[in-house]
Amino acid sequence: MTLIPQFEEIPAGTTTRTNPFVQYFTVKDSTTILRGSVCSPDVATGFFNATAGETKQPRYVAIQTIVAGASNTLRIGVVGSGEWVTVVAGGAINEGDYVKIGTAGTSSVITKVTRWIPGTDADGLKVGRFTAKPSGNVVRDDTTPFNETYQDVGDYNVTAAVDTEIIEIRVGNN
Repeated sequence: MTLIPQFEEIPAGTTTRTNPFVQYFTVKDSTTILRGSVCSPDVATGFFNATAGETKQPRYVAIQTIVAGASNTLRIGVVGSGEWVTVVAGGAINEGDYVKIGTAGTSSVITKVTRWIPGTDADGLKVGRFTAKPSGNVVRDDTTPFNETYQDVGDYNVTAAVDTEIIEIRVGNN
C-alpha cells in the first residue's frame, strides 16, 4: 500500500462532533474576528477577540470570519461550553491539558492556545481541554485495481501538540 498525503488540512474553527449548538452574537464596532479565534462577549459593546491574561467567561470559538463593521450591525457564529471545535496550538500541549489564550487574535492573526498550567494560572484563563488532533491517511493499493481507502488513525490521534498544529478542544473550563 502507498500512503497518499491528505488533500487538505481541517481548518481552525471547524466543529468536530455532530449537531453543534451554534450561537449568533453581535460583533463589537470595527472588530474583525477570524474563524478559529477565541472570543469573549461584552453585553454593552458586542463580541471581540479575547486577549491573553483575560479571565472573562464564558469563552467561545468563532466558526466563521467576520470583517469589521460599524454600529454593531454584524453577527458572528460561535460555539461555546461543551462543544468540540478546532483551534491552533501555540506551543507544546499534552493530551488532556486545559488550554488558555497564548496569542490573542487580531484582524489578521488567529488566536493560538497554549497549555494552562495548574497551580500557576487562574481558572478563569481556561478556554477548553485539548482532546485530539484530526488525523487520518488515504492509502492506495500497489496493484490493480489501485483501490483507495481512508485509514482512520484511531478516529482522532491524541498525541502531544506542537506550535501551529490544528487541534480539537472541548470548550469550557470543567
